[in-house]
Amino acid sequence: MRKTVIIFLILSAFRLGAQNPVGKQEKFNRLFIEGVKEYILQNYQRSLDLFTETLNYTDTVPAVYFYLALNHAFLGDRTASEINIRKAIRMQPENRIFKKTADTLFKTPAAVTPRKIAAKNRPSGTSEANGFLSRINELSPAERYNRGRALSEKYPFDARLIYETAHAAFQLKKYDEAYRLLLNGMDFASVDVNLLKKYYLLLSRIAKAQGKYDKAEQWKQKAEHLSNSFSR
Repeated sequence: MRKTVIIFLILSAFRLGAQNPVGKQEKFNRLFIEGVKEYILQNYQRSLDLFTETLNYTDTVPAVYFYLALNHAFLGDRTASEINIRKAIRMQPENRIFKKTADTLFKTPAAVTPRKIAAKNRPSGTSEANGFLSRINELSPAERYNRGRALSEKYPFDARLIYETAHAAFQLKKYDEAYRLLLNGMDFASVDVNLLKKYYLLLSRIAKAQGKYDKAEQWKQKAEHLSNSFSR
């Protein structure tokens, strides 16, 4: 089976419910983030182990079964892969990416560009984060940074929230912090090409501000390459 790297996250799926203690949610979040990172690095067995462990904290998040399906597929276990993607579809039948993934894995249709599919299904953030983002222009850089940092720790999957917090850190000349935030959020920004381009451009500006001109040019070229790839 041809490997199809699908970088996708459903923010709306991460609602563990009020009955789950905060500590339990934090453990789930940590395992999920690590699982996504290992998947992107193509460490499929490690990613599979991490996502399997998340089930100790909740078994109601469709995106977990989505990643379990992908990891099983890349490890050659077709049966387990199909069971998990079908479970994800049953839990969230309106999700087009789940269905498209099932087709890609088991029906082998014409070539699919996963990132383009994901871009059409940009996940929505939490209402709390959205409230902050809706009035971002009313706040000073310091206010944006302090509030954004607190929210980004609570909602590490919101790529736009991470970007705005990193941008505020950049304005405050907290370059290392801005760089760290962007790298941590980049995997999740992959579902939105325009946002990912902004990540690259801000990374370029950070590198330039630190005197790392070669690195700045590399990030700028990544942004330009991204624009060219999706304008075809």
